[in-house]
Amino acid sequence: MGFSRRRWAVAVSVTILAAAAVGWVWWILGLTGSARKSALEISGFSVSLLALVSALVPLLLKAGIRAQQTVRPVEELTGLLAVAVRQQWEEAAAERQLTSPAPIPVRWLPSEGVITGPVGAALDGVRAGAAFQPLPGLAAVAEENLGVGGGLEQLHALYGGLASGRLIVGGGPGSGKTGAAVLLLLRALRHRRDVANADSQVPVPVIFTPHGWKSDLSIPEWLAGRLTESYGFLAHPGGRAEAKELIADGRVSLILDGFDEVAEDVRPKLLEALSGTPLRMVVLTRMDEMVSAAQGHRLMDAAAVQLDRISGCAAADYLERASVSTSLPDGWGVLLVRLRQESDGTLARCLSTPLALTLVRDAYRSGDDVRDLMRLADESGRPEIVEDHLLARLVKVVYTSRAGQAPSRYTPEQASRTLEFVAWHASDTRDFAWWHVLYWTSKAPRSVGSGLILGSLTGLLVTMWTGRESGVVVGLTVGLVTTLVMGVPAGWSAGLVLGLLLWLVAGLKMGWMVGLAVGLAAGLAIAFASWLVDVLSMWVNLDRGGWVDRWPAGLKNSTSLDPVSSWRANRRHALFSMLTLWLLCAAFIGLTAPWKSATAAELVTGIVVVLAFSLTLGLLTHKSYVVGLGCLQLCLGARLPLRLLRFLEDARVRGVLRTAGIYYQFRHARLQDQLSAKFKAVR
Repeated sequence: MGFSRRRWAVAVSVTILAAAAVGWVWWILGLTGSARKSALEISGFSVSLLALVSALVPLLLKAGIRAQQTVRPVEELTGLLAVAVRQQWEEAAAERQLTSPAPIPVRWLPSEGVITGPVGAALDGVRAGAAFQPLPGLAAVAEENLGVGGGLEQLHALYGGLASGRLIVGGGPGSGKTGAAVLLLLRALRHRRDVANADSQVPVPVIFTPHGWKSDLSIPEWLAGRLTESYGFLAHPGGRAEAKELIADGRVSLILDGFDEVAEDVRPKLLEALSGTPLRMVVLTRMDEMVSAAQGHRLMDAAAVQLDRISGCAAADYLERASVSTSLPDGWGVLLVRLRQESDGTLARCLSTPLALTLVRDAYRSGDDVRDLMRLADESGRPEIVEDHLLARLVKVVYTSRAGQAPSRYTPEQASRTLEFVAWHASDTRDFAWWHVLYWTSKAPRSVGSGLILGSLTGLLVTMWTGRESGVVVGLTVGLVTTLVMGVPAGWSAGLVLGLLLWLVAGLKMGWMVGLAVGLAAGLAIAFASWLVDVLSMWVNLDRGGWVDRWPAGLKNSTSLDPVSSWRANRRHALFSMLTLWLLCAAFIGLTAPWKSATAAELVTGIVVVLAFSLTLGLLTHKSYVVGLGCLQLCLGARLPLRLLRFLEDARVRGVLRTAGIYYQFRHARLQDQLSAKFKAVR
């Protein structure tokens, strides 16, 4: 069934159910006297029973399907991981224009910094505790291979042929370390595809930044968590154990990008943890930071190389290939000629990094004059000044509408303001996600707003249920408690609020001591049920075979997660939890409330209030709702776009941001630093 047909099926089903509900209410309201009372009693009991059954069906489905499941063999998991990683990084390479036009050549030289031990230790791998055999089709690395330098093919030969399995790739700012990592990964996957029986002989390379690693966490434990959160086929209750199995069986190799982004005092500890991990690995870092960290602890038995600068001829060739229009910036031809003729000149040195070349490609378009760039390079002679100039142009250029292009949703000023805000608040880590909005805003306004909404709905509900004016007091109390428990984990938050509600209401009917017992028991039960809902909804949203997985936005088994799919999965999680809570609340209210004596207005109002109360409580315990409130705070207080995720996706499409799994990153660390400095200056 296609995507559109599924949506039509859902829409038709909802319409039929809504029409049936309206017809049922209309029929009952047409009855009088004892007939109406009997119909209300029978209907209330039937609907409540149906609600309870509907709420329990998913749990029973889960238990039945899980009972039929078996642990997936490691060969199957390896194949799924290879497909997901290839899909993820082929899309990322295309998005970053690493493969088309023809990529900037990767060139490397022997490392000049003292960051490793004797070369012989890397070649025999004995002290590393895991002497790796060369990958099929590759030769063991000899000392002369490390001394001559080379390109991407030779770098892949080092990755697959070092006996220690440990390689450090260093470079300066903007030297193309991340691009080299992506190209190396794709080359390794192509080699793996060409090898027979690759699942057991050739590991699947994965790229991660050190985000989330702490000194008390082992590398396999941390890596299992990153795999689980990044790949849909592992996003289920047993996914972490499967990820650990992949790591323990040697089916994964690690490409660690951004080592220099770790806090200075943590870097030696990270090197120590990596040294004790029996995985084939590549560590990419700025060279100065690695030299400093190695004084505390080296990456044992590693070989080290550093990325070389791009020659003037290679730079000119790339810029010529990257031209997508016959209408070029003024002075473009002069720029290419100077790069070729003055290969060791000032201009060529200023444009000798992938960062500088890609910025020239993106920051100068038809109608611009590139001669101001050449004058700046000649006058300053400093690559960092030229790069700062290019970075300052980038945001304005990509958000300025050109003839024949659709107008941007955001003005350059609004985009700059938003990017500066995000850059500063994400400066502690290069990775940030949509739920990090919660860290960028004050919790108090969200807590007060949620308390007011839930307290008001609770007061209405209690007043209707008990027929007393004490609903106002109950509503105020629940609103206050909601405000206070917004920072409590979701399950206990729901339990505290509902437990207090039942204590107050039961106390009005049966006495305060009995009400206290009822509220305590119900609160613990709701907290536990909320935890079960969390586990179940994660499973049905992301695990194989789940019924929600067949919804239009369902995730495929091998799909790598990205920020948008992560957001959608959380929305489905919230929707499932809200529906479950609504059914449970409807069942409870239907079995206990005095609907048989209700008037027509009371009946309709009761249905609406129960629905609103349940949906609000469900939203209260999920990030989608809270992040939405956070975006509203930023819109009102910092003048950021209300739909912040849409802005981040737009920035990704325009080449300002990029994605790494479920996280966003600024395309260039230097760009983030520059924007962050601007925000700090006016803060």
